[in-house]
Amino acid sequence: MNSSKRRSELQKELHEARTRVSELEAELKRLEKEPLRKEHSLSDAQKMARVEEKLRASEERYRGITENAPIGEDMLRAVSRLADIFALAQEKNRAEKALQRRETMLQGFLNAIREPAFLISPEGVILFANATFAEEVRISPQDLTGSDIRSYLPPDMAESRFRHVREVVKTKKEKIFEDMLFDRHVEHLIYPVLDNGDVSSVAIIVLDVTERRQQEQELRVLRMAIESSSMNIVITDEKGDIEYANPAFCNVTGYSLEESIGQNPRILKSGEHDDDFYRDMWETISSGKTWHGEICNRKKNEALFWELASIAPVKDNHGVTTHYVAIKEDITEQREQRELLAKTLNEFQVLFQHTAVGIALVKYSTRLVYRVNERFIQIMGYCPDEVVGQSASMFFATEERFIDFRDEHLPKMLAGETIHAECQLQRKNGDIFWAEIFGKATASDSLEPVNIYSFHDISERKDLERLKEDVDRIMRHDLKTPLNGIIGLPRALLLDGCRFTDRERRLITLMEDAGRLMLRMIDQSLDLFKMEMGNYVYMPTDVDLAAIVKTVLNDCRSSSSAKNLNMIVKGLPDDSDLLVKADKDLLYTLFSNLVINAIEASPQGSDIVIDIFDEPRPTASITNRGVVPKEIRKCFFQKYKTHGDKRDRSWYILRQAHCGRHGMRAAHGDLRRKRYDHPYHNHTMRWREVTELHGSEYE
Repeated sequence: MNSSKRRSELQKELHEARTRVSELEAELKRLEKEPLRKEHSLSDAQKMARVEEKLRASEERYRGITENAPIGEDMLRAVSRLADIFALAQEKNRAEKALQRRETMLQGFLNAIREPAFLISPEGVILFANATFAEEVRISPQDLTGSDIRSYLPPDMAESRFRHVREVVKTKKEKIFEDMLFDRHVEHLIYPVLDNGDVSSVAIIVLDVTERRQQEQELRVLRMAIESSSMNIVITDEKGDIEYANPAFCNVTGYSLEESIGQNPRILKSGEHDDDFYRDMWETISSGKTWHGEICNRKKNEALFWELASIAPVKDNHGVTTHYVAIKEDITEQREQRELLAKTLNEFQVLFQHTAVGIALVKYSTRLVYRVNERFIQIMGYCPDEVVGQSASMFFATEERFIDFRDEHLPKMLAGETIHAECQLQRKNGDIFWAEIFGKATASDSLEPVNIYSFHDISERKDLERLKEDVDRIMRHDLKTPLNGIIGLPRALLLDGCRFTDRERRLITLMEDAGRLMLRMIDQSLDLFKMEMGNYVYMPTDVDLAAIVKTVLNDCRSSSSAKNLNMIVKGLPDDSDLLVKADKDLLYTLFSNLVINAIEASPQGSDIVIDIFDEPRPTASITNRGVVPKEIRKCFFQKYKTHGDKRDRSWYILRQAHCGRHGMRAAHGDLRRKRYDHPYHNHTMRWREVTELHGSEYE
């Protein structure tokens, strides 16, 4: 009874077990139909674990049944089938655990990426997302799984971006594109994930490349600056071989970029520097320092040029030199200008120090002397240290004289005028002397305003002027007054009714003429003095040139007859006047001097030709034969120049010529000398002296 009851219970339990096995078989068949995919979720693995637990429980129950009751054939088949199912479930469970580990590794890999990264299905469903992406959208990674990626994109950009995903799924090739998102440069890296040749999912990494784009822009600007720079820029590797050269380098050196790459800068070596120069340069940059200096290089066409160079090492993050950068400027023209400036300054320095006049530079701001030349020191007797930094008042005898000079001339200098003054200065030893001073204020944008004074000692000239004034006073008063009495005496004798013989009358007349001649000579000397001093006042009137010529010829008849000279006059009108604008006495003096000069210089028995013509302006030409010594030809019209023995009167020629030129220039005319070649029978070259007297410019 008990055994039958026990059997009935076992059969019931066996039926339940078969039913459960059937359910498990159905579940396993469903799971077998599903392949192991990478996108399985964690919940599927949990389900498999529960199936495994149920199978393990069923196995224990069947083990108890078989251990406590006899096993029939059906029971054995059921148990065998159950064992197969259990083994299959265990294998499935192990695969799911491996898949879970891979998923965990994938999740860890994605989280290790600092940029947003996620894995989506071809339809756009998020399968995995890293923590960075979750932080960006502020949703946990678990909640992101299973959602549509397009829901996290701006509506106006969702479809346009997802087109790139469809393209990757279709072409099975990766794609990279860039766009803007919230004013940031974003780069999208899209990679297809293939399973048996099909795209099972799409991996996407989103990179914020804003900073990189800014750096690239800065690099482009920097490269553009380097490319367009007028400075020569060269980059070499650590061995010194050229890796880059900008266009300015190519333009200056003549080497193209292709010719320069790989070459050492020694291709520019000029030979102007010794080995120590280059050794010092290399040691400087090899030690990590920057080398600065001027270097002479040679162009491709062999022309030399100078550069101002700075060469610096470029180091990596570890402090190792990887490159060298050279920035150079062509200073050939600047060096030439600098050398020219130095030469010019040296020339000016020599001129400043060795000029014949004293020069003092006075600063306008301080009114103190800050530089003098050697001639200044010689004239004033001071040492440079005694003068520099001192007031210019020390060169005047009294402070009052300095103030008068300053107040009179400084305003003119500040107005841009050049002042000219004559005043008395005082040397260091107390001597007073006359100085002629020129002053000019100079100023420029780059120089401090300076007053420049130059002067020279004119004491001798002042003494001579005083002497001339004394002579003028003597001639005007001490000589002319008694001479007028002497001239009047012969005339008084003739008018007194006294009986004189013809010879006595001629002597009395000759006495009167000699007195008048002396008076004219005194007047001539006074006029010449006025001309030389610039005080002569020329007052022209209508004068008959023909009458003046006749008077002069008559006055010089005795001297010309004594030398048997033939006086020939051409162009002189017989019955009309030849009027010119002139001072009558001055014109007589001029013409008389020239005729006397011709008579004195002409040889015995020669001709003196006087040509008078009225076109293009009134002109008198006096031509005589005579030889002017070579020694006096260049100084023919200079005063106080003599030649020869006074007894033959050749020295007198220069005096008359000097007076004649001064007279004509005072009359606004001109006096010049012409020369003609004349061959003699002994083939000796002689000179014919021609002196022309041109009429006044007033005519």
